[in-house]
Amino acid sequence: MNPNDPGRPQMAMALMGSMVMLACLVIALGLLMGLDGNEFLLHALAVTVVALGTIPLILDVGRPAETRQIMLSLMSLSYGIYFAVPVWSQFFAEGGAVDYSGVILLKAPDFIKAEVGVLVGLLCLYAGYFLPFGKMASGIMPRYKHDWSQNIAIRTALIIIPLGTLVWFGSAVGLIPPRLGSGVLGVINRGTFIGIALLSILYFGYGNRTARNIMLVAVPATMMVYLFTGMKIKLLMAPLYAVLGLIIIERKIRLRWVLAGMATLTILYPASEIFRSTIRGQTALQVMANPAPAFRRVFYGTSQYEPLEYVTAGFLAALNRTDALTMTAVIMHDTPSRIPYQGGWSIGYIPLTYVPRAIWANKPVFDIGQFATDVYGPPTYIRSSTGVSWVGELYMNFGPLGIVTGMAIMGFLIRVLHETLFTNVSTIPGLLACAAVLFQIARNVGGFLIAPINGVIFDLAFLYAAHLMVRVLDTKNNLTPRRLTEAQGDHASR
Repeated sequence: MNPNDPGRPQMAMALMGSMVMLACLVIALGLLMGLDGNEFLLHALAVTVVALGTIPLILDVGRPAETRQIMLSLMSLSYGIYFAVPVWSQFFAEGGAVDYSGVILLKAPDFIKAEVGVLVGLLCLYAGYFLPFGKMASGIMPRYKHDWSQNIAIRTALIIIPLGTLVWFGSAVGLIPPRLGSGVLGVINRGTFIGIALLSILYFGYGNRTARNIMLVAVPATMMVYLFTGMKIKLLMAPLYAVLGLIIIERKIRLRWVLAGMATLTILYPASEIFRSTIRGQTALQVMANPAPAFRRVFYGTSQYEPLEYVTAGFLAALNRTDALTMTAVIMHDTPSRIPYQGGWSIGYIPLTYVPRAIWANKPVFDIGQFATDVYGPPTYIRSSTGVSWVGELYMNFGPLGIVTGMAIMGFLIRVLHETLFTNVSTIPGLLACAAVLFQIARNVGGFLIAPINGVIFDLAFLYAAHLMVRVLDTKNNLTPRRLTEAQGDHASR
């Protein structure tokens, strides 16, 4: 890693030209494959979304490390995966029509309408990001003006990593009552993974071998604990946050990390589905007490696959998991013809979550996903939380105008976060805040707006509270912020 990476403008220009030519070639390939008018148009729209989503990544290749807009790049990459890839993995793979829960048969015009909304949404997000208002608004945001010593950072990680797991355990056994607040408990629980990101930053950015050694223990131990929940995202969050720490230090999104993530999901998915179906109805603690039957079932179930069949099933399941386009198409198909516009109530949940349960004793669970399942899903009741995506939720509430204005606002907010956190002067808590924000923004593109907005606010509040405690308790070691390149100097040879 070169901390003085000046960027490669010529490489960026070459990549941009190659991307345009490749996009044109893939679009033309649709004609050679004999796609009809609507299918070809859908194919071309999906290629366009992917191409536009790669532009921030390519521009970052030409920028110096400390000016790269890594959050926009990662979000745009996720956007293409959630909204463009399903055109091929779902629509064309299903023969040109997708049966959604036996309720709607989605055809090419439905997907075209959704893909146009997705494309408009991405362009509006870019407009909100690149217009100067986000940069101007960032001037009033608080910044980390004091650094942490490496020893204090390690001690902080050693506190929040086990604390997060203890909160999860306490909630699982009923020792921690829900009235304390799911938002507060959730962010403390995420402290386990934020602590792992902190260790990653200390090792990859500062060459701290103590942080490396702790991380080598904490990552597999955390994965083992969350294995028993049957939740794939919980299982993978520890290594994911470690990679996010590295991304923050290098200011690069390497292709091999994306491929490694996809390969991990491919290998993990069939086994995890067998494990999850086996433990259904049991708590994680019950599974921990007697894990042998579940593991035997997983071994037996996976042994029934041929190797190629297993990989294919895992790959297709992973693609299906990242499909936000189909639900967006369902929403646009049924709204407002069958389901009226919702007028913004789901977005109104965002400020309501901050009312503590101590004040609002009967505060409900703000479950947008169950609403989506009930009104857009099958007529029989199913207990399931269906993700609607940013674009789908905005359309569900306000129609096309909601996509235009809502995605522009999201672009504005992402620019504010970039200008506030990803600056030339970096501190350990500032770098850690970047990792937490990256996770919330990139992961939740296919979910609800409440998740990235409140997730960012809760995580930043948690980190800022930790920062204030460090300043109060460790006044002797409060350090002056350094430039990112200086902060990486001890580890520049890697």
